[in-house]
Amino acid sequence: MDLHEYQAKEVFQRYEIPFPPFAVVRSLEKAEALLEKEGWEEVVLKIQVHAGGRGKAGGVKLVQGKKAILEGVASLLNFHMVNKQTGPLGVTSSCLMMAPAISFEKEFYLAALIDRKEGAPYLIVSSEGGMDIEEVAAKEPQKILRLRIYPDLKMKGYQKELLKKALGWGEEEFGLMEKVAKLLIGEEATLVEINPLVKTSKGLLALDAKLSIDDNALFRHKELAEMEDVTQLPPTEAEARERGLAFVTLEGSIGCVVNGAGLAMATMDLLSLLGGKPANFLDVGGSGTVDAIAGGISILLQDPKVKGIFVNIFGGIMSCETIAEALIQSLVGKKNLPPIVIRLEGTHVEEGMKKLKAFALPTVLEPDLKKAAEAIVKLCPSS
Repeated sequence: MDLHEYQAKEVFQRYEIPFPPFAVVRSLEKAEALLEKEGWEEVVLKIQVHAGGRGKAGGVKLVQGKKAILEGVASLLNFHMVNKQTGPLGVTSSCLMMAPAISFEKEFYLAALIDRKEGAPYLIVSSEGGMDIEEVAAKEPQKILRLRIYPDLKMKGYQKELLKKALGWGEEEFGLMEKVAKLLIGEEATLVEINPLVKTSKGLLALDAKLSIDDNALFRHKELAEMEDVTQLPPTEAEARERGLAFVTLEGSIGCVVNGAGLAMATMDLLSLLGGKPANFLDVGGSGTVDAIAGGISILLQDPKVKGIFVNIFGGIMSCETIAEALIQSLVGKKNLPPIVIRLEGTHVEEGMKKLKAFALPTVLEPDLKKAAEAIVKLCPSS
């Protein structure tokens, strides 16, 4: 789960990670009252969305003078941002963050993350703060340092010597790095990012903040779970989540209903190999109810870009009979249905197939996975 920048900074405060003062703005009236109270003459305005690249997309403004600030606020309220990270649908800002402009001497990049390949936490540091770190990694990888986070969350002597030599860092920076490491582990985050981290005459400040929490750990962090902004999700994904389903919108035209992330990935790979393009990733899991799964199928039926639906279920914990009942509930009586190919295998497959055949749904029933995939691709030639 991603947090907004202002929310991330609220968490930073618990770990004594320094950042400039800021305020959250949702209206012109709030902005005007804030300027009167704080006396800020030059501010940074940032839209609050769950995506990077806000500056390049026009969602960050440095403005001076009350009139210009209020004009900037007006232009950014409910700002709709579209870039590579958001996808073609884009995201709309839920609010703005306003902070006074800060003078600084140098920008750095600092992050803590879980390296999935190595299965271990790392600190990432670079002298190229404020830039696209992926671009730096591709063009100047020598400017990025990776430091292992050890169980005691303390910087080791060799790490300090490396940072002193490469960046001229000292005890203040080392202390901050330990706080960031502590936050990563303490909040069970997958990413803590400060870009840029700036050195000022009064010390270090986090000018930006990004924080992502492991979804599987949220039940242990209810105060973080309550921070989730569901308005940042596409409406279909938000509805699916309410039903307990995992749903991700893609750009193709074949709607996919599967159970299990591994089978979902294999299904999308197979469709792509055969020339098809998946329209989504819909994982009904192993404990989905008939109503929840039927709701997920209804989401696909409402999507105008879905020209066909591929149901690929390998029943283990999930019963094929439950899937059949959900299909019947969502399809019976519906008109102008797109082509639907169903492949069921596993637990209670005979009972499931019997129910589907009894209702004579306008579907193709194919037990062979490859043949089923070939059938839906053939039925959706424009995919």
